[in-house]
Amino acid sequence: MKITKNPNKLSVFERNKIKANVGCDKCPVCGESRTFTISEYGKMFGISNGLYKEFYKGFFSIKPTRIDCYRCYTCGAEWESEPYQWN
Repeated sequence: MKITKNPNKLSVFERNKIKANVGCDKCPVCGESRTFTISEYGKMFGISNGLYKEFYKGFFSIKPTRIDCYRCYTCGAEWESEPYQWN
């Protein structure tokens, strides 16, 4: 028997993503750490993520690279993670 995928072990992509996003869950300006929510009065606050930039790095050995983008709706700050390989 050969195990092809272990659900308890992180993939290389997931390990790279976790390492690149260290510290991105807290706003560097105001210190907000809540996830993005909308109050009953329509006011938005918290940190939103989900957007990312993809590009290819290298000339002879092309490596797909990704940067995750974050935005704080409490103070309006925007920041990015460190680049990491996603494939």
